[in-house]
Amino acid sequence: MIWAKFTAELVGKPYKAGATGPDAFDCMGLVIMTQRKMGWKVPKEFEGWTLETYAQRFESDPEAGLAVLERLLDAYCSRIDTHFLKRGDVLIVKIGENGQRIPGVYAGKRQFLTVVKDRKVRIYGADKYFTIEQGWRYGR
Repeated sequence: MIWAKFTAELVGKPYKAGATGPDAFDCMGLVIMTQRKMGWKVPKEFEGWTLETYAQRFESDPEAGLAVLERLLDAYCSRIDTHFLKRGDVLIVKIGENGQRIPGVYAGKRQFLTVVKDRKVRIYGADKYFTIEQGWRYGR
């Protein structure tokens, strides 16, 4: 897969709760779709969360959703020191002052791909506003 072309095709797609592409995404849907494109057979159900219900559950309790995502990633992926990330690694990113945490996909050069509620998919840079907290790479 040519990463630059792949990410360019995603940038600008709109946010839609529960969407896993190809025309719209939410942050979890974006992560799931990119990992599938990279060859990971993402399970359709994990700890009672399914692709059909995760958006509503995540919206109602984002921290519980992230906790389930972290356990899923720990089950199928290896945690990566954030200094050694590679394109395609899954991230948990903390957003600025409100402290909201969302998943994203590492794009290289301390940048990552995600979609924030009511915005479009875009590439953000890790800086004082966005902090990369954790990273995972598919495979054990």
